[in-house]
Amino acid sequence: MHSEGASPVNTRKSALVWLFSALTLASMRAQPAPKQAQSKPKWISILPEAASRIYALGLATYSENQAQGIQQAEANARTEVITRLRASVKSETNVQNAMVLTQQAGGAATGTSTKSISQDVSISAHAADLPGLVVEEVWVDAAERTSYALAYLDLPVAERELRARFQASKQALAAEGAVPVAPREMLRTLKRLRDLQSAVESQDDLAALIAAGGGDAMLRASIRDQKMDLERRIATLCESITFNATAEKGLADIQAAVRGAILKEGLGWSDTQSNFTIRIRYSGQRQNLAVSKQQWWEYEPSPDFTIARGVVDLTLLDAGGHEYESTTIAAKGVGIDEATAQRALAKDYQAKLETAIRGWLESLGH
Repeated sequence: MHSEGASPVNTRKSALVWLFSALTLASMRAQPAPKQAQSKPKWISILPEAASRIYALGLATYSENQAQGIQQAEANARTEVITRLRASVKSETNVQNAMVLTQQAGGAATGTSTKSISQDVSISAHAADLPGLVVEEVWVDAAERTSYALAYLDLPVAERELRARFQASKQALAAEGAVPVAPREMLRTLKRLRDLQSAVESQDDLAALIAAGGGDAMLRASIRDQKMDLERRIATLCESITFNATAEKGLADIQAAVRGAILKEGLGWSDTQSNFTIRIRYSGQRQNLAVSKQQWWEYEPSPDFTIARGVVDLTLLDAGGHEYESTTIAAKGVGIDEATAQRALAKDYQAKLETAIRGWLESLGH
């Protein structure tokens, strides 16, 4: 009996599995429940100061549900930690209606009852993901129906976890090796690299927050070097994954739309030799119909507006003629006349075409 070594593909998959395990490890660790103060704590007026910690305060009013008020105050406190760090790296925040309280470490409290700092989607996700971000204590002012929460970022903990993620992504990138030759494996490699790129971009953002709080700026420099390396690899691979399109007479506009959709995905285009070909044909009854005005749409006039409808079949093949994917896309446009209806039709078809091609690439990347 003999054992075989792991294949390069399995090695790369294992590296990515390890990476994403590392990325989710911190969120899986149970956070200790914050203490609940019995009387008004000092940090309501003056934030604590401690080495390697960034403190912030959040509050929320409530009507009946005190627990929900505490939960919102905790979320606001975490967000405020990130807001303070984001201000140091010149990131933007959105202002929305709510209540929040802001303090500088060791400073007097200031607040407003009409405005709150609300992070955008990516910042909120990073606040939830950032290791070392802890709610230490909460207090409820029952008379005022207001909940308060004190949160802090433990910089050494955050930096240690980020280093672990960075090392995991380095291993995943090293496992990729040379660019493959087989067309579908090229797409699989591209998907892995783009997934890795997303992880490294998140690391870069977290590293900026940690550096803004006084963490190791060189760690961010190393992550940014890896980010640029990934961008170069992805650009090189995308240029080598080439497509073209063949179309029946009268479908030149669809052929141009296909080219635009492929280029929008960052992939290559070649009118001669290519890895993949997208075949464009008339659909249904029009497929073999000899019409003097060869076009893939028809008009449905009415007293008030004109409707343009069109259906086209698309098939994805490799250079050897093997069919991977096939779909029929039906589009519709409405306008005051044929010209405006046709423009609306083209816009609808372009959107559906881009969605279909993106789905194909996603499917072939698995």
